[in-house]
Amino acid sequence: MESFARTGEAIRATTSKLEKTRLLGEYFATLDDETLPLAAVYFTARPFADRDQRKLNLGYAVIRNAVCDLAQVDEEALGESYMRHSDVGDVIEEVLDGHTHPHPTSLRDVYDTFVRVYEQRTVKKKTEALRELLDRLTPREAKYIGKILTGDLRIGLRAGLVEEGIAKAFGAPLADVSWASMLTGDIGEVALLARRGGLRSARLRLMHPLQFMLASPEE
Repeated sequence: MESFARTGEAIRATTSKLEKTRLLGEYFATLDDETLPLAAVYFTARPFADRDQRKLNLGYAVIRNAVCDLAQVDEEALGESYMRHSDVGDVIEEVLDGHTHPHPTSLRDVYDTFVRVYEQRTVKKKTEALRELLDRLTPREAKYIGKILTGDLRIGLRAGLVEEGIAKAFGAPLADVSWASMLTGDIGEVALLARRGGLRSARLRLMHPLQFMLASPEE
């Protein structure tokens, strides 16, 4: 998770599309086959791939309660931080400073927690699972969990740039990456196919909509 957050900060710090693509490509190229698809999905600000029918649908209250409990602050303090930043991720980073107990945490660990949160049926259990994850992270890492959960990284990175980063990482034609992404609805799977030279083997799955059918209108 540390390298994911570090890469996110580097991407956020530049306005150059080419530099963002380069940073993504270099990062993706370093990852193993288990981590690569997770990183690709998380850089689209989603906990699960588009085609995945699981949705966390975490309300703000769950995130708020997990952060307030961990940092031992009240809602007013959280609100004041939000007034300064207007970004849930930045609020989490500020409020949790000095209040977590960081341990090395992989993107797989993050995924497992997302699954656990999904499987819980009560707000209390969901909050506890999220709190436990945040407690294991540095404030900067926790910031990116907040960004993923709210569906907006706010680092100047759109899905098209993630596709370009994949193409850059594995020397694949961007058109093939984009086509495979449209067919599969899973940018993580596409990243693995690109690494293995198998983008043209991507096939449309029955009962899974095309990527353009899944997309939300840009604001």
